[in-house]
Amino acid sequence: MRCRNERDAFLDVGGRELVLKCSQLHPYRRWIEAYSSEAFGRLAEQMEALLDRIGTDTREVRNCYRYALQCELDFFSDAVGS
Repeated sequence: MRCRNERDAFLDVGGRELVLKCSQLHPYRRWIEAYSSEAFGRLAEQMEALLDRIGTDTREVRNCYRYALQCELDFFSDAVGS
């Protein structure tokens, strides 16, 4: 099963803009920067490969994955007041 990794989805929906909008003192700055990093991208690719090997491609799995990404987007958007 192929799901886009979280980092790519995060960056696609405005993660880069969130990093730019956050002040250096923002409580979630480090978390947002981490999600935007190459290291996190590599980790996400490893997790995606693991999911591909052991996961089952079902509608329920895809819906849960999408919901998790939406929750993260909502969290980060609220964190920076977007």
